[in-house]
Amino acid sequence: MTEGPTAMSLFDEARLVIQVPLFRDRPIRFFHPLLARHTHELDTEVRLMWASGEVRTYVIAERESLLHVYVMPVHGEVGMMLAWDLTPALLLAARQKESLVQVYKDMLHATTNGKMHLVEPEELSDIVRGQLWSHELHVQSVTDIELCRSLAMHQLQKAKLPSKWVVEFVLAVSEAVTNALKHTTGGVFQLTRTSDGWIALMRDYGRGIDYSILPYATILRGYSTKLSLGLGFDAMLRCVDRIYLCTTDEGVTVLLLKSDPGLNGPQPA
Repeated sequence: MTEGPTAMSLFDEARLVIQVPLFRDRPIRFFHPLLARHTHELDTEVRLMWASGEVRTYVIAERESLLHVYVMPVHGEVGMMLAWDLTPALLLAARQKESLVQVYKDMLHATTNGKMHLVEPEELSDIVRGQLWSHELHVQSVTDIELCRSLAMHQLQKAKLPSKWVVEFVLAVSEAVTNALKHTTGGVFQLTRTSDGWIALMRDYGRGIDYSILPYATILRGYSTKLSLGLGFDAMLRCVDRIYLCTTDEGVTVLLLKSDPGLNGPQPA
């Protein structure tokens, strides 16, 4: 499995771009364009360094550039400014994260026989674009779990679907909504019928699933970061045809899809 960047590998990518002496009461000039735009802030750090006699640091982050600047006393009236360009390290970390995410996507797809798809927010938007949700409930307390279950049960029974099919889909809905309340403060539940089946979406208000535990949280039965029965994906996988999972710093979205009886599984994504 691809590993994330280590502190040493990131340090190896850093470049020392500025190494200049500092003299008390002498103005500083920068020829590096990024540092030049922060002359006032850096001048303040230098004055504070002279006043305190301690090392000062300043971080410059603009677009895809990242610099760490250190100003330090050396001896008497002499100091030193060092500026490390961490932009290459930042790009390396981004590339390695993209690689890790792709590994997890492939792993989830393979271990679930193509039933679970880890998707980016843009991919999820493409999947639900133009979808008109016929039912929506805000999930804030445990009583809302039963409301979502009852809503799904009523709509599916009204569509005269087989009882086993209905029970399976309602169980998957229950697990998805329960997860939102176990691990976050709640979210929004949506349900609708499509041309070939039914879809339910649960979007929570949490911080997302940490990629370091993603394989365990989605695949390992009974795994949980809290004292509970796990994140419920095992049950959902057994009850629906396809699951789309999107996790970001703004929360987790679980999209459940189950084809109408008689169809040979979900249509290709």
